[in-house]
Amino acid sequence: MKVEVNIPDPQIDRMVVESLKEAYRLNCKPDKIDNSDDVIGVDDELLNAFDLVISYHVTQEEYQEWVNEKINYTK
Repeated sequence: MKVEVNIPDPQIDRMVVESLKEAYRLNCKPDKIDNSDDVIGVDDELLNAFDLVISYHVTQEEYQEWVNEKINYTK
């Protein structure tokens, strides 16, 4: 059985933004590989790409809130 779900565009944008913010949070700190001394560095290009797409989908005020929020992720 096929079910069709219609999601309004603003809600899709919000889902994209929240997913990208979570991806940013998960990727903004170096990650140590289990049972090793190796560390996977932060991919700044990926973080910049997340940030760019977020900026396209939010208002200027929301983007400024995001900038203030992501400062806490790198502490």
